[in-house]
Amino acid sequence: MLAELMPKIKKNTQLLAAAEGMKISNIAATCNIDVKNINLPHLARDSFFINYYKCTFAAAAERIANPWCAALIYQMGVIVSMGTKSPLEAYYACLKYIESLNNRLGVECSITGFKIDNYVCTTHLFPLDLTICTTERMNKFIEYDEGKFSGAILRCKFLKLPFHTEAVITFFSSGNINFTGLKSFEEGVCLLEIAYERFFIHLDATKTNTPRYSRCEDVKREPLYNSKITPALIIKSEKEPQTQVPKDVRLLMSQMLINVDF
Repeated sequence: MLAELMPKIKKNTQLLAAAEGMKISNIAATCNIDVKNINLPHLARDSFFINYYKCTFAAAAERIANPWCAALIYQMGVIVSMGTKSPLEAYYACLKYIESLNNRLGVECSITGFKIDNYVCTTHLFPLDLTICTTERMNKFIEYDEGKFSGAILRCKFLKLPFHTEAVITFFSSGNINFTGLKSFEEGVCLLEIAYERFFIHLDATKTNTPRYSRCEDVKREPLYNSKITPALIIKSEKEPQTQVPKDVRLLMSQMLINVDF
């Protein structure tokens, strides 16, 4: 599918830049080990980097620094790693988790199955006008409510695609686009090209006539009160005439060293 769409992507410079700038921000992978009934409280007592709270969650959480990621270790021998940036890092992280289990449990563990469940990718496109998403044409596929969430949500399972996917695309007015629920990186590039032709090209804020204010001073604000209602009258007090002090009294006061402002 990606090989068929690459000629279309290369013709469009904006789409090509977005496809080349797409990055993997998170990978969720699972692996199985051949050891069952792991003693999770024993692991949490012996290690500072493992947390286990039986009352809140049925798995122990472990963190490693290289690669920087976290994992959930279940009692039945399932490890779920999160936070890696590539499939190779995800596999290497699972190997490090198994090595730590070997050292703490004293039992030799090995991987019986490795699978990547979810890719999370991000990219950037031109600024988007999300107010068009409220029209009847766009409202059938895109969920947008400015009062609840600042971004628009596109669920790809409702689209007629040549392949099945459960991915969700979240895009913002700044042009940032997030892909979640991907099964591969190539799937994200294909969905970017399909969403560009069907939706994003019609949401280009540089081509729409909606005003985009760069400063707060340019926005025309409505008056705080109704123009038909006259404001209350303000009665100004007249200034009292200043009394003039005679010259003889001034001389006497100056001789008495009294400081008086005239």
